Order: sequence, then C-alpha cells, then structure tokens
Amino acid sequence: MLTITGAGKNFERSDEEVHSLSNSGDVFRYRHPGTKQLKVVKQARCVESDTHRFKALENEVIFYKMIENKKSTSSLILQFHKAEQDSNGLHLHLQSMEQGSIKDRIRRGRGIKTEQIKRYARSVTSAIAYLHDQQIIWNGCSADHVLLDSEGNPKISGFGSFRRRHRDGKAARLEPEEVHRRLRWLAPEAAKESICSRRTDVWALGCFVVEMVTLKDPHSDCTTGTQVAQKLERSIDPQPPIQEQDDKPSQRDLLTFLNSVFVTKSSERLSARDLIRKSPFLTIESSQ
Repeated sequence: MLTITGAGKNFERSDEEVHSLSNSGDVFRYRHPGTKQLKVVKQARCVESDTHRFKALENEVIFYKMIENKKSTSSLILQFHKAEQDSNGLHLHLQSMEQGSIKDRIRRGRGIKTEQIKRYARSVTSAIAYLHDQQIIWNGCSADHVLLDSEGNPKISGFGSFRRRHRDGKAARLEPEEVHRRLRWLAPEAAKESICSRRTDVWALGCFVVEMVTLKDPHSDCTTGTQVAQKLERSIDPQPPIQEQDDKPSQRDLLTFLNSVFVTKSSERLSARDLIRKSPFLTIESSQ
C-alpha cells in the first residue's frame, strides 16, 4: 500500500496546462514560493470519476520511489521532487520541461528534422534500455511522454502503467483501460492478450518514431479503436509508406530500424540494447 504524508498546498497554480495529455492526472506549472523555481505538479482526485487516473498516479509514485533506491539513475528520466496526498487527492511534483512534449511540437504544426528525429530516438532507446536493465517495463512510450527542456534535450515521463518484469520471464498483464488508452502504440500480442514485456516497449518505440516522421498518431489511417484492433489482429504494423532511396542513406536506415522493431513475433524483436549497438539509424555516425 502506498503511503504519502500530506504537506498542504502552498504553491500558486497557473491556469496553463503544461503537457497536452496526461493519463495519470492534470498537469500544471507552479512557482515554488521560497525558491521561486518553476516546477510542475501532476494531480489526481480521490473520487470515483477519477479512479483510473488516481491509480495510475499512485503507480507513477511507486515507480519513482523504486528508481530513487537504485544505485544509478538515468539523466534521461524526468526528475522527481516529491509526492503529497491530502483531502484533495494525490500530488506529484516534477521537473518543469520548458518546451513541453514532442507531441506539443507536433500539434503546433512544427516539423521535426531528420537529425532531430534520430537524436530523440537514440535518447529514448537509451532510456528504455536503462529501464529494461532495471527489470522495468515502461508501457508509456509515445510523443506525449517525451519532454524537452529549454535546450531541447529529451527526457521520458508517464510511468503510470509501468510494470516490473517477472523474474520467471512470465509476461506482465495490462488492465483493460490501459489497453484501450494505448491501443495505437501496442504490439499485437499486447492488444490481443493484454500482456506486456520489454519487447512491447520496443514496438512502442517504433510507433514513437512513426509519430515524429509522419506528424500523426500511429495507425493514422484508422479513425476508430476497432479499426486499429482489427489491424493488430492481422499483425499489421503502423509503418508509413516510405520509399527506399539509394541517394538517401537516412531513409534506408529509417526503414531498417522500423523493420527491426515492427516484428510480429515478440521474441524476434531486437532488444533496446541491441538496437543501440546494431541500428545505423541510432548511431552517432548516421547523424553526421
């Protein structure tokens, strides 16, 4: 059972939502009354109508407490400050990322250059590899959950659906609400059987790259969740139509990368560590 000591709300909240979407609570900026430092609070109410988001925010606090106890942490993970619980609900205080999410950038109609896509993809792959080394499944990879600081450096967030990897290798389970919410980013086995593993994070990584390349959600040809589910039932991935061009190595590298993550049989997908070692799309040399 998660226990958090309430400390009262002594901050002034702005009316501006920081991130365009949070499935585990409303997100607002606030300025600390003492240090005047700009921070973020994510909050969910302890009421029946907010049950799913409250549970997700509780899970997110558990994630950060786990990471705090590790000997080493990743600079690619959004920084956690503290958690509080009072009569109004649960409040999670986090680092403020001035440029918002990559999804915010897409919504503003701003394109993403190929070199930036590669850099973001490599950073997120490295963050996923770190989580997997800690026996943690993210279950949150998407443009909504990759945030940019004032200098454009990415950090991952959104850990409300994280799972611990079972030591016996048995797949972890997803709740029906989680399957419904993340359907466009789910691997076929996750959509069909409500299970997740480190390899489902790898599929979602491919979906994140598709978002940056197309500036659209994965499976953008589908207007309903039913249509997405039918595609996944037939193991059809969300890879966009990209023509390989000999005079554009970056296009070839992108196709090779997507082909290595959108593999129907999960056991045949490359791990995040293998992608970093083997994928030209993620190598430093390919961005020069």
